[in-house]
Amino acid sequence: MQSVHLITVFILFILGCSSPGTLPTVAADEAPSASTTTTFVFGTRGGHGAETYLRLKDGILYRSAYAGLRTNDPDYAFNSDDPAGDESNWERIGPAPAEANDLATSFPEEAFAQLQETDNCPALAYDGSCPLVGVGEGRAYRSYFGDFAEQAEVAAYMERVGQFVTGQADQ
Repeated sequence: MQSVHLITVFILFILGCSSPGTLPTVAADEAPSASTTTTFVFGTRGGHGAETYLRLKDGILYRSAYAGLRTNDPDYAFNSDDPAGDESNWERIGPAPAEANDLATSFPEEAFAQLQETDNCPALAYDGSCPLVGVGEGRAYRSYFGDFAEQAEVAAYMERVGQFVTGQADQ
């Protein structure tokens, strides 16, 4: 009988734990929007953990301190508690170009809210990469990663994000 109680306690403990490195879930009514936040993360995530991120905050563009490095390597781990807000993740580039501001103001909130999943990158199976957009900071941070080919408005926006990040990485 004592072993049954011990097993029950163990199962409850396991169910109550969240895996390390995961971001907290945000209810749909708490999701950030372009009108309530000025922080956006634009990036690409690829096979073997190669990632490039840019942050637009208060009209300034920043590059990830780990741009192009394998961020799945513990030495280059991107802060997962608040990737957009933790200043140690970012190096200032300068005033944001018009294209970055346009991406922020044209963020299709309603189209992204309709998505059933936030990760949709079939190219990862072949060591390819897909664009990423993140909105908000802290507990309100939400990110979307993939090409979302089935949702035309989201797919077109993500294509623009990928082109912008690629163009900035070349500079």
